[in-house]
Formats: sequence, structure tokens, C-alpha cells
Amino acid sequence: IELRSNADPVHYYKKDDLRHKYLFPNWRMGQMRRTKRGLKPCKLKHIFEVRKLWKKIKEAAGVEDRDLKSLRHTFAVFSVSSGVSLRALQKMLGHATVQTTEIYAAADPEFLMNESEKISKAFAA
Repeated sequence: IELRSNADPVHYYKKDDLRHKYLFPNWRMGQMRRTKRGLKPCKLKHIFEVRKLWKKIKEAAGVEDRDLKSLRHTFAVFSVSSGVSLRALQKMLGHATVQTTEIYAAADPEFLMNESEKISKAFAA
């Protein structure tokens, strides 16, 4: 997740560690990690620290039944309802096809209503 200028609370959280523009950088990339089958180079993002932080956030908010996927879903639906193009959102979420991203548009009935109103206004003009 690349940080933008309006992410002041996040910048405050990272104030002691501004080595990277990403909120959850993969500091272990290329390092060796221990697996059941021996040592292997770390290729994937290490999610353990993110999960640890998410657990603290949930405890502080008094919410237990939300996982990281629900946070991603909320971001996507909010982005669609805010007018972010599906193509841009596809890239942000890392979806291979825009059809996967369209699921979030279908989850927001207000999005469909707003798009219908745009068509009506175009015909009325």
C-alpha cells in the first residue's frame, strides 16, 4: 500500500520508520526463512506483522469478527461509491481482470443508481 499525503494518521504511526513509502513493506524479501522443508528465500510478503497490527486495531475498536479480507472489501466498496474507476481499482487491488473488481460495484447498489442517473442526464441534455 503506497502512502499518500492525506494519510497523516498513518504517517504518525510510521514516524520512527520512514525508510519506505509503503505501509507494510516486505523487509524480509530475499532473506532466508525456515519452513518445514528447510530454509527457503522469502518471496512473498510477510503477513505476520500485518496480522499482529490488525489484531491490535480490532482489540482497540472492540471488534472481533473481522478479518483482513473484510478491510480490503470495505476499501473496495468505498472506492467504488466514491467514484474511483473500476479499471484504476483493479490495478490498486491487483486483480488480473476487471470482472473480479466488478464484484465490488455490484455490492454497492448506490453505485448502480448513480451510474443510471448519469445516463439519464446524458439523454436529457
